[in-house]
Amino acid sequence: MKRIFILVAIAGAYYFYNLNQSVEVNISSYQDLLKKVEASHVSKEELKKGSHLLVEFLCNDTTFQVTGGSTVKSCLDNFKIYKETCDDEIFGLGPDIFTKKEKVTATASSYLECVGIS
Repeated sequence: MKRIFILVAIAGAYYFYNLNQSVEVNISSYQDLLKKVEASHVSKEELKKGSHLLVEFLCNDTTFQVTGGSTVKSCLDNFKIYKETCDDEIFGLGPDIFTKKEKVTATASSYLECVGIS
């Protein structure tokens, strides 16, 4: 009985230790995504959300669009057209968890190219 109690105590301590190691970050911008991956890891869904936010930010940046020979409307229209296809192409077969900032930025860059932002 004593051994079971010790095993349960060790398992409980391990569980609470790991529970407190996770970093909770609300992804409300691409920068939040980069901060989170520097501290821990990001999921495929978080990377997808961060990439969508980056596209929307760049599409809504009038100066960026004008200097690139585009408009806000055409950028957002292209995003709407290619979003589902690019989601499947870029994120479909990728890993479920990303631990390296370089992999996150490379995947986001590929997503930008896919939706027509260069």
